[in-house]
Amino acid sequence: MHSDSGYDLNPSSSLDATIYEAGQRFRVTYIEMGTTKTLTDTKLIDVVDMLPVKIFKTLKSESQSNDPVWLVSNPWISGGFLNFEFSFGYQNSDKKHGIYLVKDSLVQGAKGGKIYLSFRHDANKDGSSVMATAFASSSLILITDYQDIDSLIINVKEGIQNKRYSLGLDK
Repeated sequence: MHSDSGYDLNPSSSLDATIYEAGQRFRVTYIEMGTTKTLTDTKLIDVVDMLPVKIFKTLKSESQSNDPVWLVSNPWISGGFLNFEFSFGYQNSDKKHGIYLVKDSLVQGAKGGKIYLSFRHDANKDGSSVMATAFASSSLILITDYQDIDSLIINVKEGIQNKRYSLGLDK
């Protein structure tokens, strides 16, 4: 396993093959048991919990639904991904919900550019009596495929309010 912060993570016991799949992205809670200094720092860890993170593509179409979703924390960038932790309502656990990142516009300025995005939720006509929390990531390379982008502006429909989050890009 490789962490977003650049460490190789070496679990002290084997991972359950039914949960872990190579190439999958996870949010891992662990206890650090030691660090080995090598070419890349390796941490020996005891895995406490692993939550799968959905990896989704950035779309250019605005045809997706925009049902309410609530961000648990501000979006963040790490490991080459734009990351979201969010809550949403559901009623029927058999109904699939969709999460989308829609590229709304690009504004180029004299000193760089901004990409405006919408983080959207499609409840698939499901109710919202139960709340769930999930994680999702989108590749930063796919989002910032333009030159000289210095920030991302992310719009989210949280309940009945529209909120805007701004993230600067280190280049």
